[in-house]
Amino acid sequence: MKVKDHSVKFKRWQHKVCAQTGLLSGLVELRVVEFFQRLGFERVDVALNNSEWPVAMDSIELERATASHTDSIYLSFAKHGVPRFQLGCSRREKIAPYNFIRSACLVRKPNQYYCWWGKPWWFPLWLWKPEHSRELIDKIMPTLPQILDFLDTGQRGKNISKEV
Repeated sequence: MKVKDHSVKFKRWQHKVCAQTGLLSGLVELRVVEFFQRLGFERVDVALNNSEWPVAMDSIELERATASHTDSIYLSFAKHGVPRFQLGCSRREKIAPYNFIRSACLVRKPNQYYCWWGKPWWFPLWLWKPEHSRELIDKIMPTLPQILDFLDTGQRGKNISKEV
């Protein structure tokens, strides 16, 4: 049986979730994913070229490989189609067992370990408007270069999670 291309599975997932999540995930693809693709990251179907690690249908993973390591960007949307997501990154050794060199999440405050971007849990879904998603992506875009700095140097900017 042939494994389905991840973008097809992701599109199918987008059509099953509420309109608010569909819009947010589309904006993430259009702006965030495109930002990293311009810098040499490629969208992948399986993590680290390992067929035992397929990318979930409600996630996006991008990778950029060098001779010694692989940089990954992963976006994971909330379960049950809620319009929010997490954005993480890692640098791992290129050879199995793919040990982590460094990893982090994009956060609002430097004392956080992870952060859900999007609709707060207490905010009613019916009040989450398209402009909320657009404003959220506009807010996140200027912080994305911190991820690249972290991957390259290990330096944690103010929107890079604290070390575990």
